[in-house]
Amino acid sequence: MADYFLDDRIKEGKGAKVAVYYEDKQYTYSEIQRMANRCGNALLTLGVEMEDRVLISLPDCPEFIASWFAIAKIGAVITMVNGGTGQETSRSSSGTILNRTESTPTACTSR
Repeated sequence: MADYFLDDRIKEGKGAKVAVYYEDKQYTYSEIQRMANRCGNALLTLGVEMEDRVLISLPDCPEFIASWFAIAKIGAVITMVNGGTGQETSRSSSGTILNRTESTPTACTSR
């Protein structure tokens, strides 16, 4: 899916076109691809392998999109918690989520 929704758009010459509008900023396909590639490389450096589960706990934001594409590109399994609900996730519930999803690394923010 990352190939179709991101990489193929760039191959079509749409790299400079806006892919994401977030708050008062715009992100092009190329910018999202760079973010995803950086994140994917970081996950690989951490030892994430194909079919490993990676948890995303982020609000709806460009970092969520880049993390999602990064995990998909490296062939890991995407598990998600919607961080945009406005509800705080306690440490104990975070531990429960990690245990149930059997995720190793987690993409999250302190926003």
